[in-house]
Amino acid sequence: MYFKSHILVVQKTILDNVPGILEKFFWGFSKFMEFRTQGMNGKLSLIDENFLEHKGISEILGIPTHHVMLTNFAYELFAYCTSIVAHDKNGEIIHARNMDYPLYQSMQNLTYTADFFDNGEFLFRSTMFAGYTGVFTAMKPGKFAISINERHTKTAMGIGVNILRFITGSYSPASLLKYTCRYAQSYNEAKEILSKYPLTAPVYLIVSGTEVDQGAIISRDRSGAADIWLINNHSTADWVIVQTNYDHWIKPSPASDKERANTAYHHLKNIGRSELDKENIVTDVLQIPQILNRGTIYSTVMQAKITGGHSTDVDVGGAYFKNYDINSYDLVQSYK
Repeated sequence: MYFKSHILVVQKTILDNVPGILEKFFWGFSKFMEFRTQGMNGKLSLIDENFLEHKGISEILGIPTHHVMLTNFAYELFAYCTSIVAHDKNGEIIHARNMDYPLYQSMQNLTYTADFFDNGEFLFRSTMFAGYTGVFTAMKPGKFAISINERHTKTAMGIGVNILRFITGSYSPASLLKYTCRYAQSYNEAKEILSKYPLTAPVYLIVSGTEVDQGAIISRDRSGAADIWLINNHSTADWVIVQTNYDHWIKPSPASDKERANTAYHHLKNIGRSELDKENIVTDVLQIPQILNRGTIYSTVMQAKITGGHSTDVDVGGAYFKNYDINSYDLVQSYK
């Protein structure tokens, strides 16, 4: 199995760096869930469905179920990203993102594109990490596209609160994206779900549709939306909206994050809406230093209106920086 050795490397790194009490909690919780799901039939709750997926992965890899549960939980704590929604030169909505992660060298080996089906019916396409059951980047053709950015707030890293909300039925951000892609049938329905369903942690949920002005950056608290920033084709400023990892209304944001967002805006405005397309948003925006860095695992461009409008390039950050020594672009340096 191609992914197995790479999954085990990532899991060992995470397990070596998490508090022992966290591993003990997931060990106990896995035992409870094992008992809870025995002989269970009919429609499963989200927490039951997630556990059975984690159990299946653990059986294939030959490792304890609680290790899979813990690493899936940890994946969502450290995802640094840039997401963009804009109107392109044809007036169509374009949704682009870079996915950055501290374990980028290992995570690149886990990246693949998955098509999700239900009873033979195609539902959505997602850029996934092997061994991880949540969704960070996805498109439902003809309906909408979605991405997640981590949100840095004073309470965002309250791991104890995240766990408490998880075991009491709140969605992890990545599982809410998966749920939305599975059940929502329109941009408006997706935006409604992403704005209101309870979450385990603060996050940015970025959603785009198929029509003019169907684009939103939803700054989420655990209980609801703190802010919804809408794209506006009639605005000289908001025809394109960019989200990194801090609230867009806070000024100044941390220097590294502000520089990343400003760099994206600078290059987008230089291209202009009359010239922007799915090629130059990659070459002239996503792959520009500061937006692209050593931690960039993949770049994805999505246009939900277009069949086949989901494309991902992997290892763009590593490939670009192999021959460079620019410490300021290093992911670890950037987020100190």
